[in-house]
Amino acid sequence: MESKKRGSVWKWVLGCGGVSMLVFVCGALWLIPQMVTIVRGFLKEEGEREAFAVSWLPPGDNATAKELFPESLAGFQRSGHDEVLTVDRFNIELKGRRAVYSSPQAKIEVFIYRASSLEKEAIYRRVLNSIGADDDLGDWDDDPYTMRMSSGDSGSKRLGFTVKPPFHKGQLWWSKDWLFFFLTESDIDLEAFQQIYLDEVQGSGPASSPPDTPTESPTGVEAAN
Repeated sequence: MESKKRGSVWKWVLGCGGVSMLVFVCGALWLIPQMVTIVRGFLKEEGEREAFAVSWLPPGDNATAKELFPESLAGFQRSGHDEVLTVDRFNIELKGRRAVYSSPQAKIEVFIYRASSLEKEAIYRRVLNSIGADDDLGDWDDDPYTMRMSSGDSGSKRLGFTVKPPFHKGQLWWSKDWLFFFLTESDIDLEAFQQIYLDEVQGSGPASSPPDTPTESPTGVEAAN
């Protein structure tokens, strides 16, 4: 009698194991195609972004503030523009241009710099260090933010980050010796604004000449006149 009970228990255990294995296999068979679709979508988007950076035509060397900062863009209105020398919070100490775009939902600052590839890498490293991210090791320091996320590194064309407190979301984008920095304190789709902006300000002729100061640690990149 006891052996029959044991046999029934083992049948039950094996039956449950078989059901669990079946559920696992079915789940894996469903999940794998979903993951493949997600990865393919990500790679497609990355390819499109890379192609845009390659085909993007920079503004002319003598581009005016009106050409670099359209008055109206994607539901935002430009409320002012000026020259900047520093963005202290993110450790940028370069001469550039800045405009502020405002809507009922958010305010976005747009910074423009002329920067060679080496200068861009130095700027990206400074930004990553300013938010507590170790660019080389991928580690996080304890300060200055309790939450921080970033994508890209100093060798990337694009660098994005979100930090808090206080909340800041930033996107840096570089192509053909032009560097753009989009910064907001609102949780909005900043990349969508960036794409519309870059489409709007790109030029119609050949790439402009590179800056005359291709140093590794920039201290004074000249802005376009």
